[in-house]
Amino acid sequence: LKVTDIIVTGHYDCGAVKAAVKRQDLGLLENWLRQIRDVYRLHKDYLDKITDEDVKHCTLVELNVVEQCLNLYKTGVVQRNRNQCREKLKAQNPGARIEQEELTPRIHGLVFNPADGILKCIPIDFNKR
Repeated sequence: LKVTDIIVTGHYDCGAVKAAVKRQDLGLLENWLRQIRDVYRLHKDYLDKITDEDVKHCTLVELNVVEQCLNLYKTGVVQRNRNQCREKLKAQNPGARIEQEELTPRIHGLVFNPADGILKCIPIDFNKR
């Protein structure tokens, strides 16, 4: 993996997110929608308190981006590369404190709003997860 940054992007008005919250069998799409349904299940108590369906949809889109960033962060290839980067930085600056933001690859979560063209950065604290 020879990249410094990885971008995970979702978008509002997402048909997959809308389909995932419906209680119906969608055949071959089920394997793809399962991850979104898992995100809903993880955050069900929080999401079920949201009464506005548009707000709930946007929140689920954002939570899905967060969870997919976390899933990617936990992969072996990302962790190996971040550890290699940490060791390289330690060798260059013995005793210096290494911040998480210095380690690569960095993972960024974004959500695109097709209604206004705005790309929103979703903050993710990987240390708290």
